[in-house]
Amino acid sequence: PQPPEGCIYLHVEYCEICNYLPQFDKLQRALQQRFGNRVALFVNDPEVLEVTTPEGTWRHGSFEITEVGTMTNLYTKLGSGIFVTETDKICKGWMDDLSKKYGLE
Repeated sequence: PQPPEGCIYLHVEYCEICNYLPQFDKLQRALQQRFGNRVALFVNDPEVLEVTTPEGTWRHGSFEITEVGTMTNLYTKLGSGIFVTETDKICKGWMDDLSKKYGLE
């Protein structure tokens, strides 16, 4: 489904055995606080994972953020080695970029 105008759908692939749920919760709170209902999150959705991962499932050590409409990867922990929520500066910079790219503010 397409999001309403001015909104985006993001998918988060995260490692379910790595105790990354607190990082997801932190990201969700930050996005909600800044963008309200203009950003909706999905987690480890099988249909998205079929497109975005070689195995079609979440990967060990992953915390990958994908814009669902275009299946564009917006952040990769596997590639960077750190969480987007690692520091407030990293998270704010990423959200600034997200806002500019998708006109969220």
